Amino acid sequence: MTMFAPFEDHQQEASSKTLTEYRTIKMFVSLLRDLSDTFDDDLHDTLIIAVIHQRQKREELVARQTGGCLDFTAKGVRLMDLVRKLNIPRETARRKLMALEKKGLVEKDNEGGWQLKTVDGRPAVDLPIEPFIARRLKDLMSLSTALDMNQ
Repeated sequence: MTMFAPFEDHQQEASSKTLTEYRTIKMFVSLLRDLSDTFDDDLHDTLIIAVIHQRQKREELVARQTGGCLDFTAKGVRLMDLVRKLNIPRETARRKLMALEKKGLVEKDNEGGWQLKTVDGRPAVDLPIEPFIARRLKDLMSLSTALDMNQ
């Protein structure tokens, strides 16, 4: 052991921490870029679609777990729920929903909530989940390697 060992250990620890931080940031940049590309560079649209889709998937899970029948029109997401969940102005959320409706991606249900528009029983918006998952898994493995180096 040299007299510089404590310094070298500290330097290696700092380098590992920097690598972990770098890989974490790289993962988030990659995710945001993918989402932005999918929704024409509008992350608010991405978030609104994601919240609506999440609600519908939750309803689907409940229906499957309870043996019930899935009805996508049962519970749309209300405008004020989006405003609170996304912390965006009401008018921004309303304007975004109107634009998404015009694009044929969402529609209002009978109760005034918003849901993904369906065509032949399937959501009109094609969310490329599998490629996102594959890229995120690769990013997470890289991050995991960096975290292992920190221990």
